[in-house]
Amino acid sequence: MKQAVILAAGEGRRLRPFTVNKPKAMLSIAGKPTLQYIIESLAHNGIRDLVLVVGYRREHIFDYMGSGERFDVEIKYINQKKQLGTADALFQAKMAVDDEFIVLPGDKLIEPDTIAQLKDAAPEAMLVKKIENPVRSSIITVDERGVVKEAMRSERRVMSPSREPGIFMVNTGIYVFTKEIFDFIGGEQSIPVALNKMFVKGKEIKALETKGTWLDITYPW
Repeated sequence: MKQAVILAAGEGRRLRPFTVNKPKAMLSIAGKPTLQYIIESLAHNGIRDLVLVVGYRREHIFDYMGSGERFDVEIKYINQKKQLGTADALFQAKMAVDDEFIVLPGDKLIEPDTIAQLKDAAPEAMLVKKIENPVRSSIITVDERGVVKEAMRSERRVMSPSREPGIFMVNTGIYVFTKEIFDFIGGEQSIPVALNKMFVKGKEIKALETKGTWLDITYPW
């Protein structure tokens, strides 16, 4: 796996006022933007052909990341003119990707070991993680073969006696796809909705669990 698409077009409204003048992906953590951690993690794993989907306050990303040379990567920018969701953002990159690629959110804190197993993963695959009481993440149902059965928003979750108390398997928003994913996006705004359309058609997506760092900074506090 040599190519990655990073979705960094969103504003991050729940993080206002920090995102009034810059996109969520450019908020600084321990001295550098969240997006930089992701780019460095990809480069560490030998993934250097990057497509950045940008939109809200994109000039901050242009000015800081540039061509990617100082991070030992090559960056191509795609502009999402209207922020219509993750599926729409990914669809904007359709003409810029090879047949196989990784997709990552640009606003999560992700470290190299989190995505290490994906560089050799076969499409289609989804990186999942167990967390306590997810607020906004899509909860994942996985069968005994390790194949994803359903992706649903946390507010739709159904408590099950088989689950650990308060622990849920969630979608990290990190995937390995082929260009076939674009056949299922259509006018959808959410990638999980497009995935559920794939499941209905009998397509399988392998669940790969990570124990690495994956943090969603959702609110100012």
